[in-house]
Amino acid sequence: MHGVTYVLVGGIMDKETAIMLIVGVLFLAFFINGGVQWSIQGYDFQQKVGNWFILADSASDAKTKAFYFDKFVDALEKEGLTTGHSAIYWQQPKSDLAENFKVVQSLQTRLHDIVQMDTKSFEYQTALNQITLQEFCWFPYATFEGAYLLRHGVWHMSLTPQTAGNRCSD
Repeated sequence: MHGVTYVLVGGIMDKETAIMLIVGVLFLAFFINGGVQWSIQGYDFQQKVGNWFILADSASDAKTKAFYFDKFVDALEKEGLTTGHSAIYWQQPKSDLAENFKVVQSLQTRLHDIVQMDTKSFEYQTALNQITLQEFCWFPYATFEGAYLLRHGVWHMSLTPQTAGNRCSD
């Protein structure tokens, strides 16, 4: 059927041009929707889970860090971010939420141990410094965020495992 024309949006075009236009519009809509969903679900993660970690990280004493970190742990449990994977492909121990939750529990225990120390002691100051500069900076935050996004339909951010880089060097 050579010579057939189609009328789209007030213009006349051939079949190939019409198909290309439709595919282009669908492709654009797909990516715009992905960006919108990423923004919405990313904000939702921050509201439900992430802000507790940020507050714990920002706290300047062990008692306050432990208080907010406990809220972070509760939020992870409430959102079901303690099992499963944060990646669709190439799943590894670093994308396994159960393994990462062991890291969370270890840090939580360490914080509660530090809370029991004398705040004026060298050991307390050293432990708090180590927690702040090592544990919080290298925390696998992106793994939990990626898993949350994946569970809420934003799969393009979780195709492969996230890397737990040094959050403090940005």
